[in-house]
Amino acid sequence: MATSSETATVSLREAADLLAGEALFLDVREQGEWDLGHVPDALHIPRATFRERVGRGTGPVKARIMDQAVLAGVGNLLADEALWRARLDPRRAAGALDEAELDRLWRAIRAATRDAIAKGGVHTGRVIAHRAAGERCPRCGAPMQRATVGGRTTWWCSREQR
Repeated sequence: MATSSETATVSLREAADLLAGEALFLDVREQGEWDLGHVPDALHIPRATFRERVGRGTGPVKARIMDQAVLAGVGNLLADEALWRARLDPRRAAGALDEAELDRLWRAIRAATRDAIAKGGVHTGRVIAHRAAGERCPRCGAPMQRATVGGRTTWWCSREQR
């Protein structure tokens, strides 16, 4: 790693190889010192680490998985898609999810991320086109519900996501 007195130049590919599945963030503290923190990314996070980082707190699970200090790479659309795939209500407290629900969500986030990469973006998710008033769940036909969760517009299936 380069210090303040030296610089390093790497290509985007080299940087991706160096990261090897971890997103990095820098936190500037008093005295101008840098604290390098590691946040596992959504595609590569181990199941046990996911359970530990996501399955805590009283805040909504959608807000928890979108918190980039908890899990890197999950935005609004990916969160809605993954929660829909996992059949979880985005308003539920993250700490109230049991191990089986956390494992379902872990698998759903990874699958939705892989699908988004393969298909050219998160806008290609199966539920994304149904995130509008009057739309119905593409899986069961129930009305889609809308609310604000974690400051973001959120859509979910009124029947299946509990």
